[in-house]
Amino acid sequence: MYSCSKMPLFDFALSSIMDEVDVLSSNPKYAESAHLEPRNGISALPCSVNSTLKFESQNLEQVHESVFNNEELKNIRELILTHTDIQNLPSSFTANLGNLIRLNLEENRLDQLPLNMRNLLKLQHLNISHNCFKVLSEEIGYLVTLQTLRLESNSLVELPDSVCSLVNLRQLCIANNNLRILPSEISKLVKLEKLDVSGNILEDLPESMSQLTNLCHFSAASNKLSYLSESFTHLNKLTTLNLSYNSMYEVPYCLFTGLPNVSVLYLSHNYIDSFSEVPNCSNKLRRLRLDHNCLYTIPRWIFRDTCKHLLEFNISHNKYMIGVSNEVFISESSLKSLDLSDCSLTTTCVKFLHGLKSLEYLNMGNSKCVNNELNGNSGNIFWDIPISELRNSCNLQGLILCGVGLGALPEDIIQLSQLQHLDLCSNDLNWLPDSFCSLIRLKSCLLSNNALELLPMQLGNLEALKELRLDGNKLYSLPESMTRLEQLEILDLYGNTLEEVPGILNNMPSLKGLDLEYNCFDVLKSLKGDNFLDKYIYMKCNIRSRLTSIYPPRMDCERPPLDCDMCLSGDDKSSNTFDEEVEIENIPDENDSHSYVCKEEEEEEEENWDATDEVNDNFDPTFLPLSPRKKVQHHRALLVMDSLISSSDNFCPADIHVPPVKTFPRPKCASNLSFQAVEGQFDDVSSG
Repeated sequence: MYSCSKMPLFDFALSSIMDEVDVLSSNPKYAESAHLEPRNGISALPCSVNSTLKFESQNLEQVHESVFNNEELKNIRELILTHTDIQNLPSSFTANLGNLIRLNLEENRLDQLPLNMRNLLKLQHLNISHNCFKVLSEEIGYLVTLQTLRLESNSLVELPDSVCSLVNLRQLCIANNNLRILPSEISKLVKLEKLDVSGNILEDLPESMSQLTNLCHFSAASNKLSYLSESFTHLNKLTTLNLSYNSMYEVPYCLFTGLPNVSVLYLSHNYIDSFSEVPNCSNKLRRLRLDHNCLYTIPRWIFRDTCKHLLEFNISHNKYMIGVSNEVFISESSLKSLDLSDCSLTTTCVKFLHGLKSLEYLNMGNSKCVNNELNGNSGNIFWDIPISELRNSCNLQGLILCGVGLGALPEDIIQLSQLQHLDLCSNDLNWLPDSFCSLIRLKSCLLSNNALELLPMQLGNLEALKELRLDGNKLYSLPESMTRLEQLEILDLYGNTLEEVPGILNNMPSLKGLDLEYNCFDVLKSLKGDNFLDKYIYMKCNIRSRLTSIYPPRMDCERPPLDCDMCLSGDDKSSNTFDEEVEIENIPDENDSHSYVCKEEEEEEEENWDATDEVNDNFDPTFLPLSPRKKVQHHRALLVMDSLISSSDNFCPADIHVPPVKTFPRPKCASNLSFQAVEGQFDDVSSG
């Protein structure tokens, strides 16, 4: 194999090509190949029967005619010309490639096939994907020995009938084009085993596809299909069927009358509202995806003996789901991966988990929301982790319960001893039990956007931990035992109440990602002149590059004083008393730290009633004026009360209930009260 150096134009002289040859030994089943030092744009040249010729340069725009006029190219078995700016190939391209078996022309700017394609009599594999083809030449029909044809990611508007004459074709990929129809002659491809037409604008499939009896894998995802023809019933060898991202309102009927060997079935992102009937392939199913549909209930046959070989099941994000009945799951299952996120689950309706003894991954969370609020009406709600239901899942390694309203973790969480990934983001956790530190196999722990103020003292027992996310909490210190987390690579402490850079960071040699911004100190000032500063900037960029788009942009600044009132120094605390009244205007949302306006009266005016009062002879006792209401709070006192309420030693019944639904207050109207004076009622006033 050899490659070209980056040159805009290749003008090869045969004498310069053969200048310097270094014969290399290759795989024993192939003949040897030759390697050249870079000269005139070439670094390798084939010298034997099974050699490979490779051109790969982003700056390559043209290949000269003389390159392919070399008769020694008749020994080439594989030609790779990829990732270039070439738009056209020379007319001599196929002249000496009669023995070519593989031709890879992907990732170029080609808009037409090279001339005389009929010269490639032995070609079996052709890849012209990711180019600029709008029309495919009829000459492709001469490649009768072709077995694999890849045409994906072009701009084809139709498939020529000549493709259907490639009777030896086994794999055909025409995904991500602009096809509206498939030719009916596609039925001639009787040896076809894999067909991918996803990413087009197909609204129908030809009935003649029923004759593709050797078809094993078929994908028509991301089209406009509203149904699947019953002709598919006869495709008894089909094992993979992908119809995701279409416009189907019903499960294709052919699944109930035929297709007995389908093991992978993807119907996600459609409009299906029911799947109550047992498909003909239920006893062969291994993977099933029904997520992002309109299902009201989970299919009752999923965990019965008729579907005992199912390994992966995803039914998440069904916006009309009304929960899961306990009667649905009546037998044990071999299921390993289950996704039930956003399915209106509660703690009382997960008894079906008892039978999932082989479960390794479980997602019962909600779509992540950094504001700790449920998304829509289809969210799951858990006030506790259902440990008793998961007790039989001895192999559970991944558990996701983000955004479900968890108020606390149970002490018996140690029963999930095999956990390696735990996601409890966006809940209401304010403490972690000591038993949490016994999950010694834990590698990834996500606790972002909770209300944690302290971490267990023995957190360092989790020595296998590689990722720990604690951003968006109220932590003001870290336990010293964390120095034992020598494998920790990601530590996110953004948005807490730390007063200084934690000293334990010096004992974390594997740390690659760290964010300390938006705490109660200026990070850059604290690290100024420290050798750790440059490394910190790199680690901060590393951790932020991993954040998804659902998170708001982060700020590189110190936390505002209002949020840091509890972490003032001793001198500052002595100068602030509980009776200081702070007027807060436009009280912000608890998560918006920049929308507040604090005003504190610095000077009190002396009260002088005689100087300020004015005589008003128009006093009307029947009129009741409205006095403006000031929003006055004792902020420090409220912080103390909040810490008492959130303490684990104080029980509050509201902690185990679902947060109330937010309602908008009724607008306040002016009082319509009126008073009627009685004659003589105020005589004593006038006489005085």
